[in-house]
Amino acid sequence: MDYKPLSREFLLQRGYCCENNCLNCPYKDNNMKTEKQNKDSMMNFIIGVIGITLTLIVILTLRLTSPEEQQHQEIETELLNEMETHWDTLPACDPYP
Repeated sequence: MDYKPLSREFLLQRGYCCENNCLNCPYKDNNMKTEKQNKDSMMNFIIGVIGITLTLIVILTLRLTSPEEQQHQEIETELLNEMETHWDTLPACDPYP
């Protein structure tokens, strides 16, 4: 069933606001929101903040545990171990002959 909005003229003739948030209501300021609209706005804001927070947590977690990062850490560890091995095999020399 299609509902059509009541005209501004009809609502003025009725003489009062019915608090049903009519589209053409002449009795309410267009900037005023109903209590339900205020609650919905707050809920959407909270959901948005939670969504952004969870997204950041996932991104940071993936950055720390990405396979590429792990591979770079393994290569770095291998190179450091090789350097230590080479230093150990060098002949000892007396700095003051």
